[in-house]
Order: sequence, then structure tokens, then C-alpha cells
Amino acid sequence: MKHATIGKWSDISHSEHARIRRQKVKKEVLTHYGNGNCSCVRCGFEDIRALSIDHINGNGHYLRTKNKSHRNITKWLKDNDFPIGYQTLCMNCQFIKRFEKGEENPTVREKLRRSEGVC
Repeated sequence: MKHATIGKWSDISHSEHARIRRQKVKKEVLTHYGNGNCSCVRCGFEDIRALSIDHINGNGHYLRTKNKSHRNITKWLKDNDFPIGYQTLCMNCQFIKRFEKGEENPTVREKLRRSEGVC
């Protein structure tokens, strides 16, 4: 089934076109904050499925609750001309950083400390 023409693509739906556009913006933002590479700035991991934007100062939760437009972080970063204070991290490095800097939920932090060294 053909859908209405969207730009140069006439065989895809509006939702598929939007998904492709979001992925393009995500790659652009991750590359910008990955110092020119779409990869983790700590370990070099490159699989976009596990890359995310990290708030260097650890205030992401506060910003998401304070500013509703901050929820779609990649679009917000691009629309605001790539402000400083962000970096691209893989999920492993993101969680390691949270633990090292004490950025995780205090309840989670206590549970992790009690089980430190135990796999």
C-alpha cells in the first residue's frame, strides 16, 4: 500500500519517515558529543543501540522533570545548537560513571554498596 508522498520517499508511511528522521538526528548528536565519532568517549564502543547522551554534571533527572522539552534530549540538543555539558557514553560507562560519582538513586546506591564485590 502506497502512502502520501513525503519528500522523495513515496513508499513509506509518515511514522516510518519520522523514525528515520529521529535516527538521523540521534546519530548526528551522538557524533557531535562523541568528539566527532559516533562512539563512547570513555571506551570507544560504537554500537549506536547502546550509546546515549550523558549529562556531565549528573543533573539529567532534574532537567527532565523541570523542562518537559528536555525529554527528547537529542532533538533538544540539536535545536539548542549543541550546548556544552554533555557527552556520548555507552550504557556500561554511563552506569559506571553514575556509581563512581554517586549519581544513582540513594536506595540503589545502598543496595549496590551492600553487595559490592559479589556477582
